Amino acid sequence: GLKTNGFNAGNTLRGNFRLDGWGESRLYINRDAAPFVVIVTKESRHVVVNFKDPEQTRQLYKDVRSHIARVGR
Repeated sequence: GLKTNGFNAGNTLRGNFRLDGWGESRLYINRDAAPFVVIVTKESRHVVVNFKDPEQTRQLYKDVRSHIARVGR
């Protein structure tokens, strides 16, 4: 992809990027620390998040799924 308004230092990506196949996306990731949480907004934009600690990322995923289940979206 291509950085449009973001920070790219080594494995750390933060901000706005244009990604092949996804278009305009927001990344808050450490590339070398899978897994990743991918959220697709109503506007079909992608937000990708992870933490260096995989367990924190898994907990974020569970929290997001729980919230979606509660609000019914």
